[in-house]
Amino acid sequence: MRSSSIERLLALRSFPGLRDVAAASVAPMARYTVDREFAAGETILEEGSPVTTMHFVLDGQVGSSRSGLPFRRIEPGQSFGSLAALAGVQEGVTAQTTTRTRTLELSVENLELVMLEHFDLLTAALTALGAATIHERMKLDGAGYSTDIEEGTCPARDMSL
Repeated sequence: MRSSSIERLLALRSFPGLRDVAAASVAPMARYTVDREFAAGETILEEGSPVTTMHFVLDGQVGSSRSGLPFRRIEPGQSFGSLAALAGVQEGVTAQTTTRTRTLELSVENLELVMLEHFDLLTAALTALGAATIHERMKLDGAGYSTDIEEGTCPARDMSL
């Protein structure tokens, strides 16, 4: 069943990257999104195929993999496909549902159109992407982040010009 534009707008505004964006900017995106339902085990994106859509996960869970290796688990409140779609990535990843899943799907053409008309969406997307990247990187051992900081360990340097 297709949700109304208002329901899709409210759903989109619940996503972290869109919470602080003006409703007037998110509304066109809501009009272009399509309700999608997938059964458990259904493939949404296929590795090796061009990424032409992005998805906002409303319910369920999606697992992504690259070369058969698990890559990321996407849960409600998260999205996938936007960066690859905007970058024109041809190889992508495999995205397959692990449970019954509902998403809002947006084509790359409509995503680009809305972002051209509403620059605040682009800045919000880049901010959310940067935060998510840092969050994921912090989970990696030896990624340059440490919680073990010793006071006074900054090496002495000549600060003159």
